[in-house]
Amino acid sequence: MFKLKSLTTDQWFLAGIILVTTILRFWRFWEFDYVHDEISALTRMEYSSWSDFYHFGVELDGHPAGVHLFIKLLYSIVGDTPFLIRLPFSIFSILCVYQVYKFGKEWFSSSIGLISAAFFSVIQYTIYQGVVARPYSPGLLISLLLIRVWTSIFISKNKDWKLFVTYGILLSLLGYIHYFALLFGAAISLIGLFWLKKDIIVKFLSAGLIAFVMYIPHLNTFFYQLNTRGLEWLNEPDATFLQNYLMYIFNHSNLFLGSVILGTFYFIIQSFKQFVPLEFKKRITLLVLFFIPYVVGYYYSIHVSPVLQYSLLIFGFPCLLIFIFSFWGKNGKHLISLLGITILGITTLITERNHFNWFYKNPMETFFTFCKEPNTLNVGRYEPVFADFYKKRFQNDFQYYSLDDDCTTVKEFQELLQSSNHEKLIMANLFPREIALAHKYFPVIEVQNQGNGYENFVFSKQKKNLRSLYYTQKDLPLLKGHNTKTTFNKVYQLNFELSFDSLIRQSHDIIDVCVELELDTLNTSKVILVTEVEQGDQKIKWLGANTEELKPDGSYKCFLINSYSIPFEEDSLSNLTVKGYLWNPGKTTFKVKNYEYGIRKGNKNRFADFEKLRN
Repeated sequence: MFKLKSLTTDQWFLAGIILVTTILRFWRFWEFDYVHDEISALTRMEYSSWSDFYHFGVELDGHPAGVHLFIKLLYSIVGDTPFLIRLPFSIFSILCVYQVYKFGKEWFSSSIGLISAAFFSVIQYTIYQGVVARPYSPGLLISLLLIRVWTSIFISKNKDWKLFVTYGILLSLLGYIHYFALLFGAAISLIGLFWLKKDIIVKFLSAGLIAFVMYIPHLNTFFYQLNTRGLEWLNEPDATFLQNYLMYIFNHSNLFLGSVILGTFYFIIQSFKQFVPLEFKKRITLLVLFFIPYVVGYYYSIHVSPVLQYSLLIFGFPCLLIFIFSFWGKNGKHLISLLGITILGITTLITERNHFNWFYKNPMETFFTFCKEPNTLNVGRYEPVFADFYKKRFQNDFQYYSLDDDCTTVKEFQELLQSSNHEKLIMANLFPREIALAHKYFPVIEVQNQGNGYENFVFSKQKKNLRSLYYTQKDLPLLKGHNTKTTFNKVYQLNFELSFDSLIRQSHDIIDVCVELELDTLNTSKVILVTEVEQGDQKIKWLGANTEELKPDGSYKCFLINSYSIPFEEDSLSNLTVKGYLWNPGKTTFKVKNYEYGIRKGNKNRFADFEKLRN
């Protein structure tokens, strides 16, 4: 019979770590709606036939079939219920913590396993990737199980055939879950060749054969997806990728990172007194296992197509973790280390990552909830399938325009605004110029939600609410009191120059320069609003908005707008000058109805995602 008194001190510590893990992953879990990638996967569950599901839902997605099939099975049982869809993935994430402990214990010591598990449990990297219904928590769990079987074979010298069969099965499963998980499996198998003894060569090769045979049904899908392009929206990684990754795994906290670095250096110095060749070999192995997926992903992203993201390195992340903490806990007194890492991790999770606020806000659901209101024009950058998902959930067939599918140019967007007879405009994730343009047709702002990775607006034509988009908005001085019937036809005219040092409140605020023109509907010549941003004697930005790209066909009226988002650099607000003019190379005759500038609050975390949040 199980007795609490029979638990060792380390087992009590482990139970505490798993309790913390569970709380952090299930805190307000039922309030957490789907994120973008989850909805993208769920929209593929509706195909009527299995062949359509496999081709359009799996092959064209770029991920292996395993998790897609698992989610489809879940979806058919529990339906559109985020808590139940995510539940297995969250359980996988909790099991990963235990496996990290066993990994560290079997390679070095119980204390190193506990410290590594504690760190793993309290960082946003593993919490977020662990609970979303994507391939990462199951792939990581299988990767950890593969490491433990590898450990039994090569470190514990266990030659049981069952281990080699299990190794082959786990290796094959990685290929069904995620290709970077498979890459990690290939890396650890390759490393195994350097640990291989003659008496297990046949068994180890047999394990590889088992993995290959089990993977044969997926080979066609593998090669089909291998020949597709990567993520078109993703940038190539640069020289700062690893530095930013390192900051993210420490919750973007210099204190957290610095404490672990100082502790590691202290224990490294202590370890010089007792150099152990086997432990050195293990540490080199751990580093190689982490860096192989990174190097392959980096090379592929630079020379083929961008794919490298933080999430793809999670399968080898425990190896980096065990390497760092392999120098810790040699004296067995690890209580202070455990408490320090746990407290720092939870504190920075809240203060630096704003986890329990950012994590539970779903801007997509908020946006589509607004779309249900009557007489609204709904415009966003979400693909139409996302709107279809929420139409089904809300049982409301609202109209939605996607700026990536329905209105692909600013001209089409302005035409949509001109022709609209709606009372309100609901917008999500529009670019700064599009927001300023929308404000010209719907001049009253009712809702402005800005946060990490999103920006939602509700604009209105109703005058009852006089809240402005801008905290500073003025006509340009050169046109004050001018006659709107005056015509212009010179090549260069209406020059202005303004110093913004005393007008701008903070970096990443946005300057909009706008001119409202009237001109012949049949005239196809360009009239260009030019805006130049200078800092001191240096020109840092040139912007041009022209009638050819913005004026709707058949319309005599249009707005030309240039928007400049001020950078985050510390000196970005000093000595800032904005100049502008109208460039009319075809000497087109036009009238100016309005000419103004406005300064508004920008979204400092619009593209933060997993980068450092700005306060």
